[in-house]
Amino acid sequence: MVIKDLSTKDRNKIVQFLLANLKNGKPRYGAMKEAVALFNSSQRTVTRLWAAAKKQKEKGDEIFLASHKPGAARRKSVSVDIELIQSLELHKRSTIRRLAVGINQSKSTVWRWVNKGLIRAHSNAIKPDLTAPNKLMRLRFSLEALEFDRIMLALKFKAMDNTIHIDEKWFYITNAAHRFYLTQAEGDPHRTCKSKTFIKKVMFVCSGGKPVSVFRLKP
Repeated sequence: MVIKDLSTKDRNKIVQFLLANLKNGKPRYGAMKEAVALFNSSQRTVTRLWAAAKKQKEKGDEIFLASHKPGAARRKSVSVDIELIQSLELHKRSTIRRLAVGINQSKSTVWRWVNKGLIRAHSNAIKPDLTAPNKLMRLRFSLEALEFDRIMLALKFKAMDNTIHIDEKWFYITNAAHRFYLTQAEGDPHRTCKSKTFIKKVMFVCSGGKPVSVFRLKP
């Protein structure tokens, strides 16, 4: 049985055996086959180990081949540089690709940070900017909802028993683009409209108020 993953000790034993059987700077004829049979390895592995040892010898380094078994040498984890991320402008952090380029990291590293919760994704929507008259109207509405409690000697909100709130909601009856999941035997749905601006709208009007309790007097 051929050993696929050689230990560091076995790797260096093979290299030392080949170094001891050199002829004109190369392993003598048959030395490779002897190493394969002696150390229960393969011809390809022995050839690869000798090529690596030869490179180290040419550089003048000490010949030493470490094992590369799974888990023997793990990649060092990259820590999140919070200050570097915060220093980037928001438009450079709109996608994982842009963020990875901005902090000089790989996309997979940034994706792992997102999965671990080290950084978070946020969908931002534009909020309406209230003008001074709008703010004044809101303040006036809030003040009108207050009343003074003479018993508690404090301000409180009105009960609003005689107040009804009405609101409306507009939405399109369909979307311009829609995704469907169909079987292989079905054809593509055919939807037509004169233009996107001609899609019909539907409006709901809803009113809400505080329910009033009705008390019946006993005869």
